[in-house]
Amino acid sequence: MITLVSDFLSRTHEYQQWGATTVTASFFLSLLVTAITAWGLLKQNQTLWNKRNADAVSISWLSYHGVLQLVILAYGIATFSLALIVNGLLAALYLPILIGLHRFKGFSPANSVAVALFLLALLVMVLTPYKAWFFFAFAAGGLISIAAQPHEMWRKKSAQGLDRRLVATLLFGTVVWFVYGIAIFDWVLIAINAAAFTLFSLTLILAHRYRAPMNTEPSTASHT
Repeated sequence: MITLVSDFLSRTHEYQQWGATTVTASFFLSLLVTAITAWGLLKQNQTLWNKRNADAVSISWLSYHGVLQLVILAYGIATFSLALIVNGLLAALYLPILIGLHRFKGFSPANSVAVALFLLALLVMVLTPYKAWFFFAFAAGGLISIAAQPHEMWRKKSAQGLDRRLVATLLFGTVVWFVYGIAIFDWVLIAINAAAFTLFSLTLILAHRYRAPMNTEPSTASHT
């Protein structure tokens, strides 16, 4: 087992291009981004459970991105990217958020079916050799799910339940992953993060406009 892990690490981009390179610099930046994003996810979870209200939080966005983190993990393993593997482990932090969304907002039948289909598509990706195209398709779908969040806020004229710190960390992350994509010549990372930057910027602007309170006392649970 140790030999397998050692052999895998020796084949990663980070190991093979270690030193004063863009890959090494962007790798350490990616670790910082992963840590900051983990903090943002923890804050979102805290806000959700403290307020016990997720009225303006998009289930489509967060459920899709929870599965997308697993896709990132699988793609990182397939492409020998240690940065993506570490980032993919963030999938574990989406679970308590999704449990909170299920409790305080409720999953529609369509939401439940969608999550099942996402997981099925992930399995297909793992079993096929066309991982780059599957990753691109998943990431492109991620852009649609991101767009669901500003749409939800605009529709309800509210940012109730959304923690702006999460959005800010994800926005910062798109910049770093864009640079990392350039460093390892990964066109999927470059294209997707350029588009995601625009959508997260819009989400943050609307979250500020509708003034989602970042710290409030627990309130009565709301189900929709």
